[in-house]
Formats: sequence, structure tokens, C-alpha cells
Amino acid sequence: MRILILTQGWYGERIAQHILKNKPEDWEVEVIKMTTSIPPVIDEPEDYIPGDIGDCQLLIVLSESPGTSSLIPDLAKASGAHSIIAPIDNSKWLPIGLKNSILESLSEDNIRAAFPKTFCTLDANTGDCLIDEFAMRFGKPYIDVSLEGDKIMEVKVIRGSPCGCTHFVAQKLSGLGIDEAELRAGLLFHNYPCLASMENDQEYGDSLLHVSGYAMKDVVKKALNRAKQLLGLRSA
Repeated sequence: MRILILTQGWYGERIAQHILKNKPEDWEVEVIKMTTSIPPVIDEPEDYIPGDIGDCQLLIVLSESPGTSSLIPDLAKASGAHSIIAPIDNSKWLPIGLKNSILESLSEDNIRAAFPKTFCTLDANTGDCLIDEFAMRFGKPYIDVSLEGDKIMEVKVIRGSPCGCTHFVAQKLSGLGIDEAELRAGLLFHNYPCLASMENDQEYGDSLLHVSGYAMKDVVKKALNRAKQLLGLRSA
């Protein structure tokens, strides 16, 4: 699969580097940094399309401004992308009205798109083979835990969050007691730290940072429950 990742700052760069480090060998991944000086209203989109943009099957746009997000249909055409992932980790960067407008434009060109909110909620059930192939590796976290008595012996990341937080947390859970792991996972999540917005999101009634944090704790809880069931222990 040929993937093009467009970044605009530290948020996107960290995600791109984690994907490059952990991608399957048969994925071709290119990263292009876009300028940060893109106005919110764009009259001539071609002025802001990277000149070195190449062909890809899957385009991942890690925008950090509404102006950049508005370029998604034009970026899709310029890259020949069949599918788009544009995560929303800050609603100011991609408001719901703009998202709906982008979806309408992409659908006219038969381009499938996913707008996971947050990126670590992306699951492999979109119905698009390219997006789902990516989401089987990066997206909604899934881990396996091995127990010995009441202690965690090993944590294996089956699918990690695109930013790398799942791997960070998993590396630090080994040796912990099962009763403290869920709380520690929440603390480790904030130590990484997550770059999702800390502002209240109107759709969720909470910050996207908290949404991601709750998801991380839930991932650990479910993994522990599966491991307990294998050992015949009582699940929480």
C-alpha cells in the first residue's frame, strides 16, 4: 500500500514518525511537511499544494488549521488518492461543517474518507479496504496481557494508537499488579503526553484529551479481563 502523510507541525510529525517506525515492510510511506502559513479562506488552492506531492493510494492529512483541512479535496486530486484519513484531534482544525463539506466534495469524486475523532478511535470497519488495512495496524488500541498470579508479566500491542501512546504505556505496565494497572495506564497516558485538544468539545461534552484517556484505561481494563478469564480469575 502506498501512503502519503501530510503534516503541518509537531502533532502530525510525531504521528508520522511512529507510523514510519512501526509500519509493515510492504507499506510505502512518504511524509511531506506543509507550510504553517495557510489562510483560513483560500482563493487559489493550487498555491498551497506541495510541489513534490506524489501519487498514493491512501492519503493521511494531519492538518493543524482549518485552511489546510479545506484543501483536502484538492490534495486528494493532486495525489490521486483513492481513500483519505483526516483525524480530528482538535475540532478547531476541522469543524463539523467543514468536514461535511469535504465529504460531499470527495463523494462526488468517489473518494472514500474517514474522519476519526480522535485518531485513536479509528477501527477497521469502515468498509474501505485501504482505510481498514491501515486501521488494522494503527487506530483503536488493542493489547494482550500475560499474567502470572496477580502481576502483569508481558504486554503485547496488537494495534496501537497512531501517535505511539499505546506502545509507551504498554512498555511500562510489565511487573505491575493487576489492581494498579488501569490507574497507572491513565497516568502514563498523560505523561506521554496526548496531543488531542484540552478544550471542551461540543459534540462529546468533554475534551478530546479526556476521550482518549478514557479509551486508554478501557483498553487496559478489557485486556486484563481477558487475561483473568484465561486464568479462571474473576474479572472486574
